[in-house]
Amino acid sequence: MPTITAFPDPARYLVRVEVDWSDTPAVEYAKVLRYNPATGECVPLRPYICYDGDYLLLSCGHGIFHDTEMPLDTEFYYITEGLDAPCIPDPDPCVPCTPVTADTSLDPTTVASNGGFWLRDPVRPCNDRRVPLCFTQANSADETSGDFCIPGSGIFFASMDVETRDTNTLVVGPTNAKYPIAITRQRRGISSILTLVTRTFTDRDDLINLNAPGSPLFWQGPANYGIPDQYMSVAPTAVERGLSNHKFQVRVNQLPYVEVARPAGPSQGTCGSQVQDYCDFTWGELQAGGFTWDDLIRGTPNGVLPAYRTWDDVQADFADWNAVDNGTRTWTDLEVGN
Repeated sequence: MPTITAFPDPARYLVRVEVDWSDTPAVEYAKVLRYNPATGECVPLRPYICYDGDYLLLSCGHGIFHDTEMPLDTEFYYITEGLDAPCIPDPDPCVPCTPVTADTSLDPTTVASNGGFWLRDPVRPCNDRRVPLCFTQANSADETSGDFCIPGSGIFFASMDVETRDTNTLVVGPTNAKYPIAITRQRRGISSILTLVTRTFTDRDDLINLNAPGSPLFWQGPANYGIPDQYMSVAPTAVERGLSNHKFQVRVNQLPYVEVARPAGPSQGTCGSQVQDYCDFTWGELQAGGFTWDDLIRGTPNGVLPAYRTWDDVQADFADWNAVDNGTRTWTDLEVGN
């Protein structure tokens, strides 16, 4: 029987989901669905690297998914289905057989919002940005600051403008009738303006880069603010300078948008598991460290292999140049932390 295990990562507000179909050789591809019992919504997770639609090509029967769009403060669980999975026969010959699956319903998952919002790129999760409510930079561990309230930087929630839900109705005025005839369709989703404040030029550029691909973004946060989670297609954005002194780095960013359906497509990988995250390492270093393909996809080497020193690190680690130049240490040794 296949197995599926969810590993919540509260520090990065995502869930790593690992499936194992190694005892079912017929299954070469598998997918994972997230089921929300509160809403009945069942959504496939986005595969990464080798895939066919929502199905991930397994490696020796094993596969890893990262869920960066899970609902916050809500209990949910995962289901794995295999392409060409065998069926369990039903005692009633008139009833179709049931394909083999596995789920985490006995150990459901919840990811806490901790009182903050997220603006995410569903297919480029490394661009995701936390949007806390702590512009005053209170140094506390409460839900309005926490790890994401770094003094001197950040993207902060300012406001959500009036929410408009456009009609999708055509009104026809018939001849010789008092009332027009309404030809109705389901009303459209929300349109509004999301206003965010960036503290530094780097934060402003992070928000620009998040919007640069032009694909729909995902806005989510705690339910007690009454702003529903939604995918948004962002219209032309505006960056406002708060003061006439342009060297003052705080900027007010307006993101007008319309709500759209969840975009399709695979993931381009989370931070720490993309190809560019390993450019500082050679294959020999990865092999010598005993890392597997699973480790690379999980992002394990990010922070596990020796971190490369900067000059600031050198000045902090050594008293003077004589301590650096000990007669045996090479430039490579210095760079990798020896």
